[in-house]
Amino acid sequence: MSKRVLHAAYQRYFSPGISAQMYQEQQAADELGIVWHSRLFTSESHVSTDVVCRDLSSDGAAKSDFYSWLTRMSEDYDIVLLRHLPADYGEFCFLKRSKIPVLLMHHTLEVPELIGSLNVKSLAKAAIEAVVAPQCIRQAYGIVSVTEEIAQYQIQRSGFPMNKSIVYPNGIRMDGSIAHEDGRTGAVPRLIFVSSYFHPWQGLDRVIYSARSFEEDFVVDVVGDVHDNDARAAFGDARFVFHGALDNKRVAAMLSKSWLALSSFALDRKNMKQACTLKVRQYLSHGVPVYATHLDVFPRSFPYFKVGSCNLSDMVDFAKNMRFVSREDVRKTSRPYIDKTILLRGCYERLMALDGL
Repeated sequence: MSKRVLHAAYQRYFSPGISAQMYQEQQAADELGIVWHSRLFTSESHVSTDVVCRDLSSDGAAKSDFYSWLTRMSEDYDIVLLRHLPADYGEFCFLKRSKIPVLLMHHTLEVPELIGSLNVKSLAKAAIEAVVAPQCIRQAYGIVSVTEEIAQYQIQRSGFPMNKSIVYPNGIRMDGSIAHEDGRTGAVPRLIFVSSYFHPWQGLDRVIYSARSFEEDFVVDVVGDVHDNDARAAFGDARFVFHGALDNKRVAAMLSKSWLALSSFALDRKNMKQACTLKVRQYLSHGVPVYATHLDVFPRSFPYFKVGSCNLSDMVDFAKNMRFVSREDVRKTSRPYIDKTILLRGCYERLMALDGL
């Protein structure tokens, strides 16, 4: 029997990225005809139906207001899927008093990620998260994670039963239209590396370092805000072109020219071997193959996500192999693994099959 699901997330300040994720999920749910409402509680109003605004103060949305709102909203649903708030005892209190089943949604290995930030506030949060989160997980009805590695991490730190764990990978809406324009020209391999900000775990520094021992021609278009250290490391190497932050239209134009796209190269800096990043899905939805040093949800037989070492020689070789692969073939082959509607259908079916729901 189908049930009514509320997927709720909190952010003190508005995030376009999370907003877009929730909105695309809501579109997928509407397409599937299931009662699944994705809502983001934040501090800034927005036209999309995915955002619920309750606090417009300059201090941001209050967590107490969020839990009050969530308690009221949950009265109209059978299940709540709650995006985990690290180091938050209020989450435990909500879980304990909830009258309906609540599953926690996890997007990362929380403690290692907080420790990796290497600042006093994050280290304090990591200590609190290490104590509070296992209690929250044990109080929840189930856990939902974007990768198997994250699911295993939550199970191991809480002793939670494996039969109430669901893997629900990140996805992107694919409208079924033909592939985007193919603007690949010339004989010089063109690679693209996109991030809103190049945190240490993106590994841009490792890519730059690898180029020092590789003399062939290539171009890496670096899109996003870059730390000064990385910019200095690439100084004098014209093969790295730094564009700064670009809007979606300009990123799409650059992707059309790219032979290959780059994902993360230093997830080990937050003790991760597996990731499920939105940028990989965006690359593939544009028909651009991907190279990374981490695992994703794709099977080994999947030809358009190459896992290798952070070695520019290997990246360029793979780019050359992918040079004449059609954009549409990449999109079509990728779709079962990245399409939000397909992934949401699978998650909903697994959710409905959980014992006791």
